Amino acid sequence: MSLALAWSVAEACGKPHRSQLFFAIYIGAVVLGATLVLTTPSLVDLAVRVEVVNALLLPLVLGLLVILASRVFKPRVYAKPALAALFTVAFWL
Repeated sequence: MSLALAWSVAEACGKPHRSQLFFAIYIGAVVLGATLVLTTPSLVDLAVRVEVVNALLLPLVLGLLVILASRVFKPRVYAKPALAALFTVAFWL
């Protein structure tokens, strides 16, 4: 997770994945995660809270993926109204 975060932030800032920004974010995410795990009295409680946050953020991530797919595949897939309707209905289900 921390490596994906560092990679995406560095790419979004226009820095290569071997830049100081990449390593700073990666080390910061690892230290933050280790601190959170070491200071939590109940790892089961932490795991449940992480899954709740995951469930709350999932619709946002899926919505952004649908928007991205509609922009990338628009000429091929979304030019056909039946497929566009199918993808839209599948997303909202």
